[in-house]
Amino acid sequence: MRILWHNTFCLPYITSEDHIIKIVTYLYSKIINTNPDIICLCEVFTQDTKDKLLKYLLHYTDTYINVKFYEENNWIITSSGLMLLCKPNIVFKSIQFYPFKTCRMSDCLSSKGYLLLNFDQLQIIFTHMQNYDEGFFVKSFDVCYAQLKSILRSTNEKSLIIGDFNLEIDIMKTLISKNKFTIKAPNLSTCTDNKILDYALCTNNISQNISTKIL
Repeated sequence: MRILWHNTFCLPYITSEDHIIKIVTYLYSKIINTNPDIICLCEVFTQDTKDKLLKYLLHYTDTYINVKFYEENNWIITSSGLMLLCKPNIVFKSIQFYPFKTCRMSDCLSSKGYLLLNFDQLQIIFTHMQNYDEGFFVKSFDVCYAQLKSILRSTNEKSLIIGDFNLEIDIMKTLISKNKFTIKAPNLSTCTDNKILDYALCTNNISQNISTKIL
């Protein structure tokens, strides 16, 4: 199974249509090269942005469908920002969204959480966690740790976790059990300030079968 993860950086309510078109154009160039079965996008916070992404993607391809899942949102709180696209032949055993119970400052304006996809032989989790730097004099380490623990509690012996963890690799290494999880990370930065924040974790017994590549 091939999975494509992309952080769209579509800020709520102020994202321009030109930015959305650029995102879709970029995505399609990667779809051609990688032919992913599942695509997960993050920071797609509003329904209007999701609708436009789908509309422009249809100019290029009708291979993918939008998988809808329930998440809390209203006129103050946006969605989690996660958007799931997949090929129609992909069959989920179950799919469930779990909102985080903790957040800090501006991150509380979105319903961040994690999306759990169950297959017969594999469990895939997508997430976008708390911004670690969100705070005045104290970093949001406690919130990040609480969110990560809630994700890890949902894993089984064959789990793959992909996301914008907002935690650098060295910090993540101190938080996960080396006896259970392996970090699968690119060796190039994944955001504008030269940090690696978007990567994957997997349980050790499937580590040899998982490979990652930054596009």
